[in-house]
Amino acid sequence: MGFFDFSAEVELAVTEASEETARWCARTEVGRRLFPGAVERAGFSLLQPWSAFSPGASENVLVVGGASWSDPHLAALDRLAQHTRNRDVHVVVFDVDYWPLEDVMRAFPGAPSPKTTPFVLQYKSGALTYAGDGQEAILWLDQI
Repeated sequence: MGFFDFSAEVELAVTEASEETARWCARTEVGRRLFPGAVERAGFSLLQPWSAFSPGASENVLVVGGASWSDPHLAALDRLAQHTRNRDVHVVVFDVDYWPLEDVMRAFPGAPSPKTTPFVLQYKSGALTYAGDGQEAILWLDQI
């Protein structure tokens, strides 16, 4: 992994934790802290809760809702960063832990209710052309 590889920081946080609860929470805490910077370095846009989203009438936009603590989600984002370099696609990422389901449904036009994460949408010329979640969405992202 590259942009989203937080493993060294998680290991350090676990080692430095003074109590069991802190060790259990290390992956979540490190992921939440490092995720925004990783999104920016990857060239993606981070969508915050209650932010407006517009797919754009002439853009190819991928929306990925993943968990900042999930190794499979982070690995998929790393692969996506490599596959979308120098391509005409705008990638928008959000951390699902900060978004209530009602806000997800309100923010993304035409999106079905996700059953699992990561949650992936593709908009072309303003129209929803793909919606998927879970392992199916990861496999779909890997084909881009």
